[in-house]
Amino acid sequence: MEWSTNGIDWVLVGSVNGNGSVNDISFYQFVHTNTAQLNYYRLKQVDFDGNFKYSPIRSLLFNDVNPIPYAILYPNPSDNLFYLQLIGGKEANYQIFDMAGRIVLQGRFSEIIEFEGLKSGVYQVKIDFGNKIDVLRVVICD
Repeated sequence: MEWSTNGIDWVLVGSVNGNGSVNDISFYQFVHTNTAQLNYYRLKQVDFDGNFKYSPIRSLLFNDVNPIPYAILYPNPSDNLFYLQLIGGKEANYQIFDMAGRIVLQGRFSEIIEFEGLKSGVYQVKIDFGNKIDVLRVVICD
């Protein structure tokens, strides 16, 4: 992932290893947290032989330089291990509910937290940022 504030000068901000040559759709995720108000992004896909190509450039404008915090949960569905990552905030409280509405885990986190050991099923993850609440759903499969 390459980033620019002017669309001309580019900086490598992160990389994700590919899945190689596969026939299925692959999903990749990268979070860039040190952004400007106006941001340009492009992907550089590098093949095993060193050849590469760039994606089209995409721009992202933040109207507020202090974005509202949010959380991402991945991978989802999960085979028992998943992560909850906080973006744009310092700390948040979380509660994980089973489908009967019982709290199975709760606590406070900053940046990123790892969960494992939940039984197969669908869970609701409530994240309380203090000024807003998000509710995410995660599916645990064996």
